[in-house]
Amino acid sequence: ATETDKAAFERLSREYADNRPQLERFLSDVAAFYQIRFMGRCDDLVVDKDALEEIGGKTAKAKGCVPVKGGLLLSRTPYLDVQCRGQKLVLTFPANIHALLQDVSALDAKESEDPALVLDDILERAVLRNISDVHIEPREGQTVVRCRQDGILKEMVRYNGGQEFHEHLVNKIYELSQLEVSRFGWLSDSSFSANVLDRRIYVRVSSVPIPPHASGFDDQTTPQASVVLRLLYRRAQGITPLDELGYSQESITTIKDLIRLPYGIIFMVGPTGSGKTTSLYSMMDIKRKEPIKLLAVEDPVEIPLDGIMQIEVCKERNVTFANTIRSFLRQDPDVILVGEVRDAETAEEAIRASLTGHLVFATLHANTSAETIPRLLNLGVSMDQLLSTVKGCIAQRLVRKLCPACKRHVPHPSQSPPEYMAPDEFTKTYGNLFDESGFWLPQGCPECDGEGYKGRTVIWEILIMTTDVKEHVAATHGFINNVEAMRLCGQKTMRETGLDLIRAGVTSIDEVARFVPISNLMGQLL
Repeated sequence: ATETDKAAFERLSREYADNRPQLERFLSDVAAFYQIRFMGRCDDLVVDKDALEEIGGKTAKAKGCVPVKGGLLLSRTPYLDVQCRGQKLVLTFPANIHALLQDVSALDAKESEDPALVLDDILERAVLRNISDVHIEPREGQTVVRCRQDGILKEMVRYNGGQEFHEHLVNKIYELSQLEVSRFGWLSDSSFSANVLDRRIYVRVSSVPIPPHASGFDDQTTPQASVVLRLLYRRAQGITPLDELGYSQESITTIKDLIRLPYGIIFMVGPTGSGKTTSLYSMMDIKRKEPIKLLAVEDPVEIPLDGIMQIEVCKERNVTFANTIRSFLRQDPDVILVGEVRDAETAEEAIRASLTGHLVFATLHANTSAETIPRLLNLGVSMDQLLSTVKGCIAQRLVRKLCPACKRHVPHPSQSPPEYMAPDEFTKTYGNLFDESGFWLPQGCPECDGEGYKGRTVIWEILIMTTDVKEHVAATHGFINNVEAMRLCGQKTMRETGLDLIRAGVTSIDEVARFVPISNLMGQLL
C-alpha cells in the first residue's frame, strides 16, 4: 500500500466516524479488497494479555490494535505495522479496539494506587462514551465516579482506596489545573487540556469542599474535595449543519431569515449542556461563506473555524468578554459572536455593538425564549435598547433519540402497556394528544447498550421580535407569557416541537417531559 492509500483510508475513516452504517460498509469493502476478515461485533471476545504484553499497551493504543483469544489481532486499519506472533489480522471499528483495551486498563487502574493511571482511565472511559461531565465524589469512605452521558447521570466506578487515594487523585487534577495542591477546603475553578484517545479535550475543573463527616473517611477533621470535570471536545473538522442537529426545514428557513439581518442581536438560550454553542457554530458556518469579517470571543474556543478570528477569554491578561467586544468594534467587524452573556457589562457591550450596526450572536442562560427578555432587563438593559436591538431568541434542549433497532410502537393510548402507564391513566394525563399517531417506547438492545436510546436531537422554539411581540413586551414590562409570545410571532413552542418528535417516533414521551411539561395539566405553562 502506498502512503496515498493510507492517507485516503484515514481521511475516509474520519469522515464516516459518526455514521456507523456508512463506516461499516467502508471497512467491509476495504477488508474484502485486502482479503482479510471484517468483524463488526466484538462483545464476546477476550483480550489476550500475554500477546498484549508482547506488543505493549501504549503501542496498542497508539496503533489502534488489540490481540484477542483465538489468535486474532484486531486492528482499526489494514495497514498495521505491528507484529504479533501467531495472530491473524482482523479489521474492526475503532470503538471496538478502544472498548477492549479499556477493559484491561480499567482493571489495571482499579488495582492501581497511581493517581495518574487512574485519571487516565477515567478520562479514557469518558471520551470513549462521549461523556460531558465527570463527578468525582467522596462518599461512604470511597471515591465515587459518576458521569453524565446524553444528559443522564450514571455511576461509572467506585474506588476503595480510602482518604489517601481520594486526596492523591484530587491532587493530580489540581496539578494539571495549576491549582495549589491539598487546598481541599477551598472553592476552586480552573482548567487543563489533554490528548485522550487521539482526541483533544479541554477540561473545566470545579472543586467544592465537602464537610469531613460527609465523606465517610476515617479523618473527621479534614474537608475533602468534590470535583466536577466538564469535558469540551475540540473537533478538528466539520460543523454539524442545522438539519443534522435536528432542526426542521421550516425552522431552518426562519433561522436563516434572522441571520441574514444586517444588524441586531440574536440570542441562543438554554441551560448548560443544551447544545447552544454547537447550534451557534452552525449559524456562523452559514455566515462565514459570505465576504464579511467575523469575530468571536469564547470561553473556551470549542471548535476552531477557518475564516473567523476567535479569541479565548483569559482573565489573567484582562481578556474578558466585555473588554474583547469593545476591542472588536475597532476591528471593522460585520458579525460578532459572544460565547456567553454572563453579566451586566457584557450585556451592555453586546447591545452597544448591535446598536452600532453589527450583527451579534450570543448565548444566555434562560429556560425559554420569552425568558430572555426579563433576563436582559435584570442585567440592566433598558426597554428601549432591548426592543430596538433584539431580533430573535432561540431556545433549545437536547433529547435522547429512541434506538431505531429496538423502539416499540404503541398504536393507540388504549393499548398502553400497564407496566408503562394504564390506558385510563394515560388518557387522564395526556388526553387525545396521541390518539392518531400513537407513541413509542424504549426497550434496549445490544445496539444501544440496553439503554433504549441512541444519540440526541434538538427540541426548540424561535421567538421572533415582531411588532406584535414588541407591543406585548412593552405592555407587560417584559414579563411575557411564553405561549402567548410564540402565538404572536406564529412559531411553535418547545413543547409543540417535542410533541412532533414523539408522534414521529424520534423520541419518547418521558424524554421530552424531562425538559418541558407536556401533560394536559401542565402543557400550557410553557
